[in-house]
Parts: sequence; C-alpha cells; structure tokens
Amino acid sequence: DLELSDLLTGVAFASGGSGYDPLTSIPATATSSTGQLDLFLEYKEKLITLVGEEEATRVISEGIYFTAMGANDIANNYFSIPLRRHQYDLPSYVNFLISSAVNFTMVSRR
Repeated sequence: DLELSDLLTGVAFASGGSGYDPLTSIPATATSSTGQLDLFLEYKEKLITLVGEEEATRVISEGIYFTAMGANDIANNYFSIPLRRHQYDLPSYVNFLISSAVNFTMVSRR
C-alpha cells in the first residue's frame, strides 16, 4: 500500500500494455495513458494537501518523467486487432499516434 510519505520520494503510474491509442489498453486490461495521467494529476493534488503548494511545486519540478509507449499500439493493436487497420493505413496510424503523443505530453505539463 502507498503511504502518503511515499509521495515525496517517487511514484510510478505505469501500466504495461497501454499505449497512446486508447484502444490499445483494452485487450491488455491495462490502465490507459489518459488513466495514468489522471493518476498523476491526483498525485499532484494529494502532494499539495500533504506538503503545501510551494513544496509540491519543488518536488514535482525536481522529478524525472518519461513515457515509453507506442510499441503496443503498433504490434498488438494495429497488427493484431483489425479495427485500426480498417480505419488507417500504417503511415496514417503512425501520424495518429504522434498526434496522441503530443497531446499526452501537453496535458501532462499542466
């Protein structure tokens, strides 16, 4: 179980099997990328409650953030589940993923 004091030292919101495409997480029963982002935003609110706005801003600004997504979108979603292949050719699907990645990054910066 996560203790409130753990919020000061680091938290991971990763969910294996997710991707930038919201459909990718469904067959893997993973938390979607937007769900993971929601968890991060909840974390920020809990951190503010725990230590105040100024200290929360410091903790968050000194954190290391990374995402590693996209492989499941291509391998498991595009090639294994035919729905996206009926909607997009591969270059168009890659463009959709890039747009989704940019949107994810911009929302996560809030």
